[in-house]
Amino acid sequence: MTQISLEGVLVAAELGRAPVAAESAGYLALAVADQLVRAPLAVDAASVHVSPEGTVSVDGASPASAIDAERTVRALLGSLLAVAPSSTPALGAAARRASGAGVAALVAELEGALIPVNRSAARRAIGRLARETVRARDAGELKRRAPKPSRGVARPPARREAPPVAPLITCNVEPVV
Repeated sequence: MTQISLEGVLVAAELGRAPVAAESAGYLALAVADQLVRAPLAVDAASVHVSPEGTVSVDGASPASAIDAERTVRALLGSLLAVAPSSTPALGAAARRASGAGVAALVAELEGALIPVNRSAARRAIGRLARETVRARDAGELKRRAPKPSRGVARPPARREAPPVAPLITCNVEPVV
């Protein structure tokens, strides 16, 4: 079974080769969170893999607290939503919300944002996303790119040298009375 990392999916989505719908982003985050409820891990885009059949697996992540695992899943959701053409208010809020309730609470939050939850449709959408990414990879279209900042996070402007300022000329003028 061919699997592709979420990192590859993100690159393909940035290049327009694998469109990520907001709901697919939510379902991917939910599938990861489901796996971390009993065994919390600190995941990233390289440790999450998707298959053309729509299965999501976590591999190579390190053990973490439930809060740290929740934080990393929220970050993954934010990365996925950043490459999606649109988002939903509930999924955007889930990506931005501060961690602290743990992975089980995040699962409930994502399920609420994805009402009605349809896991078989989610598998089909995730599988389609994986197949599009594999096609792009096999065609040699995926080049490693620096990740874009998440939506809503402004990049600081580049620092520039100030142009030289001409000296001010002053003169003393007496008021006319």
